[in-house]
Amino acid sequence: MERLYDSVVAAYIFTAALTFVPSSIIAYLVRERENHVKHMQLISGVSLFSYWLSNFIVDFVKSLIPAIFAIFMMSAYDVDIFIESS
Repeated sequence: MERLYDSVVAAYIFTAALTFVPSSIIAYLVRERENHVKHMQLISGVSLFSYWLSNFIVDFVKSLIPAIFAIFMMSAYDVDIFIESS
């Protein structure tokens, strides 16, 4: 029973911590829409493909860094609940 409680608490903590990642991406999208950044870049000659590719790469890196950090912290603090099978 204690193992189940530990796994629920660990899952809740990691879920709560990782919810801030999408909010940073959404905040940029809202600011981009308000300032018409896409329109200005398309007028400046940036191709649509490179615009979306650069946005994808930046969003991917913004998500990858916390994911790697979370895996590192799980191994540093020996949180083996997510790794072991029951």
